[in-house]
Amino acid sequence: VDQLSLCIRRSQFLCAVVVADMLSAPPHLRSKIRPGRPTWSPTQSPAAWWKYVVGAVISDVRERRARRSKTFLLQRRATRLRYVELYLKLRHGEAELGRR
Repeated sequence: VDQLSLCIRRSQFLCAVVVADMLSAPPHLRSKIRPGRPTWSPTQSPAAWWKYVVGAVISDVRERRARRSKTFLLQRRATRLRYVELYLKLRHGEAELGRR
């Protein structure tokens, strides 16, 4: 096949761009989606690739949803407050050392 025409929605196009970007990323950036990646080319095994891509997208969506959960946000807030507390102690200690 020399040419292929498709009619897709904008959202489908954007998803395809994200998937293409993920698959063309350097190996160290793909490591999180590597498990289950087909060893055959997409032309040799399109069904396996679709299964892999759908699984990777679902995994990504689940990760994003988890980062929006109440538990995660409360833990993140506690971590941030602890960091600010330690940073201020460090700065206060440096200020006192500078006065001596």
